[in-house]
Amino acid sequence: MTEPTLERRSDSAEQWGPLQRHQLVLLVTACALATAWLLLHSVPASVLAIVVGCLGAATPLRRGETVGQWLVIVVRFALRSRWSTVTITLNGGVLTLRRKGSVTTSLLTLHHVGRLDLSGHDAVVTGHIRDVVGALSATSTGGHVTQLVTMSNEGATTMLSAPRASDLVGWTIGQTMPLLETTDGQRLVREGWRGVRTIDGVYCVGRVETFRPDGEQSLLELLQRTGTPSMLSVHYAVVPSSRAPRIVGRAVHRRGVDETATRALGFRRSAVADRTLARLALREAAVASGHALVRVAVYLVVRGETLAEARTGVARITAMANDDGTRVRWGNGRQTQWFLWSLPGGLQW
Repeated sequence: MTEPTLERRSDSAEQWGPLQRHQLVLLVTACALATAWLLLHSVPASVLAIVVGCLGAATPLRRGETVGQWLVIVVRFALRSRWSTVTITLNGGVLTLRRKGSVTTSLLTLHHVGRLDLSGHDAVVTGHIRDVVGALSATSTGGHVTQLVTMSNEGATTMLSAPRASDLVGWTIGQTMPLLETTDGQRLVREGWRGVRTIDGVYCVGRVETFRPDGEQSLLELLQRTGTPSMLSVHYAVVPSSRAPRIVGRAVHRRGVDETATRALGFRRSAVADRTLARLALREAAVASGHALVRVAVYLVVRGETLAEARTGVARITAMANDDGTRVRWGNGRQTQWFLWSLPGGLQW
C-alpha cells in the first residue's frame, strides 16, 4: 500500500494543519489568556507568565519535539524507577512476555540460504506476512504482527511473531527469544538516559520516523554494511476491517477541513498538503477495495557489550541513515518503553 512518490514521513503524530494537537491547545490557551488580560481589569498580571509558558512549551525543537514534550520526558524519567523486570516464557513456539500486563504470540524463524531477493523468495515471505495480516483484519479484534531481523557477526536471522502463524511454509518454531536470548525466566532491565542494560548486554533503541522507499538501497542493507550488531523490528498493528473504513474516512475528512480552513484564511494550498491528501485518498481507496489497514512502527535496536560500544554503533548507523535520507530518532529518556515496544508482540504497545 506504499506509493514511492507519496510516502515520505511518519504520520504517527496527529496534526491539525501544520501544528500538533498539543501545540494548538497551548496556542489557543495563550491567545485566550492574553485577550482576557487586555480586555478585563480583574485579570492579574501574573497571567502573562502563563502566556509566556504556553508559548515556550509550544516552541518546536530541532529534533521534532516541542519544548513541552521534552520537559515531560525529562520529568517522567527523573521520577520513575530505573529498574524493571520482564518475565519470558517460550514453549513450543508460543511466547509470553509479562510486565504490567502480558502479551502472547507465536514465534517463528525463517530458514534460508543466501539472499532471498536473488531467488525470488522475498516475494514469498512478503506474501506470507500479507496473508497473516489479512486473516487478522477479518477478525473483530485485529492483532499484532512483528517481523524481526537480527544482525550479528554470524549473519542475519529473520523471525515473525503473530497470534496465529504456525502453518507457514518455510518457517519453523522459534527456539529462543530475540535479544534476551532465553526461553524461560526473568530479565532485569536497568534504564539509562540513552539505553537499557540487561545481563545480555547494552541496548540503544531508536524509531525510524522518515522513510525513503525509493532510495538506492534498503535500510536492512545499510545496517548490514555498518557491521554493528542490531535488530530491526517492524510492527504491524492490524485494524479490524469493520473499523478501518471509519478510521480512514475520519482522516480524510479532518484533512479536508484543515485545508478548507487554511484557504478561507487566505493561505495558499501547499504541495505538501496536496501530497498528504493524495496519500489519504489512496489509503481510503485501498481499504474500500478490501485491503487491510495497518499501523506500522519500525524500531531499531543497537547492541553492545558496553554503553560506549553501543553509542558508537548508534553514531555509525545514524550517519549512514542520514546520508540515505532516513531519519532515526533515538528514544532518549524513554529507552525502557521503546525497548519493550520493540520486542515480539509489542509489549505494552
